[in-house]
Amino acid sequence: MFISRFGGADRKVARLPALPVEFGTDRQRPSVRCQPPRMGEHNAEVLGEAGFSTAEIAGLAAAGVIAARTGASS
Repeated sequence: MFISRFGGADRKVARLPALPVEFGTDRQRPSVRCQPPRMGEHNAEVLGEAGFSTAEIAGLAAAGVIAARTGASS
């Protein structure tokens, strides 16, 4: 099959195309190991590393310039 399923917990289960290749003598297929980040999940970390203060990041989120972190943190 070339469709993989992943997800669960607090996120929906997604069906994605699987890679049609196999590796090694046991013919393992590569798989998706984690879900992509949620909208705004890493804004504070990325902008903080770029030199923005916590207050500046909060101001950007309040002004709608960046997406606010969505969902529960994991």
